[in-house]
Amino acid sequence: SKAIVPQKSETKAAKTLGGLIAIYFLCWTPYFVVSLTAETLPYNPTVLHVTYWFLYIHSCINPLMYALFYPWFRISVKHILTLSILHSSSSY
Repeated sequence: SKAIVPQKSETKAAKTLGGLIAIYFLCWTPYFVVSLTAETLPYNPTVLHVTYWFLYIHSCINPLMYALFYPWFRISVKHILTLSILHSSSSY
């Protein structure tokens, strides 16, 4: 029988999704661990602030992941940031 080989676009989508999920868990796990152990461990505001920063970092990394994997995303962001999207001659 013939083996099924994933297409390039399917492989790319799987890598993107895998990366997004990994970053999500990496950034949110410290917060959940601190939240779940809050009643058993002494309160440490520094640890809590560090977990908040992981959540902020996740919000910053997410668009960067899309920019890394999708050229159309980079082009769209460039048009938005340079305000070329507002010109009447823009195709966007």
